[in-house]
Amino acid sequence: MDTLKIESWGDSYGLRLPKKAMDYLEIQTGDEVTFIFEINHGRYQLIIEAKNPSTLNELTIEELFSGYTTKKFQTSLQNLGEPIGYEIR
Repeated sequence: MDTLKIESWGDSYGLRLPKKAMDYLEIQTGDEVTFIFEINHGRYQLIIEAKNPSTLNELTIEELFSGYTTKKFQTSLQNLGEPIGYEIR
């Protein structure tokens, strides 16, 4: 476990993140992070979560369904009758 010293920067305070933390979060200077505040077993915790879209591991549609092996099937929509009330809009 690494420890960081809180520094004073003008009227604010800051932590300097080590390269190891930046590499782990896959972030770089200028990226944004989200802070999550939690109390776990009576201890205050601050979680730093990468907010940069490149680190969100968003899948493409091809990646999402790459392991999909079920055969295609046909289905028909259920006829629920004519729209009534404000459903027409």
